[in-house]
Amino acid sequence: MTAYANTVTPRDPEGAATWAATVGDENKRENAVRAVYQQWKRNDESAANRWLAGSAALSDDAKKRIGGK
Repeated sequence: MTAYANTVTPRDPEGAATWAATVGDENKRENAVRAVYQQWKRNDESAANRWLAGSAALSDDAKKRIGGK
């Protein structure tokens, strides 16, 4: 999953994040979103933060763990 996210994120970070948010297993979903978020944040921090804040697929605690806030 991480390899896929790393491949897609540079071309379509929002699509990669949306895909990562659909992973069924909660721990794997959080890890996949984290991988996308961290890469996306390097290129467009405000867009990555907006997407993370608006994601309904993650709990508030998961968002804090991923976003560091």
